[in-house]
Amino acid sequence: SLDELFKNRTQEGIRARSVKDGVLKIEVPNSSWAQEITIFRQKIIENTNGRLGKKTVKSIKTTAKTA
Repeated sequence: SLDELFKNRTQEGIRARSVKDGVLKIEVPNSSWAQEITIFRQKIIENTNGRLGKKTVKSIKTTAKTA
């Protein structure tokens, strides 16, 4: 499930929100985390698809958490 993808990072405000049309949407607390996700996007995609058992995710979009 999406909740499990970032379970070690939820305290830091990182959450997988949805997967639609091959795009994994990740909510992050700030632009620093968005940059971190961008740097490691290929690894995140590979790990996510490995957990899902199929090539569901093709790209990642990050959004900053709003208050």
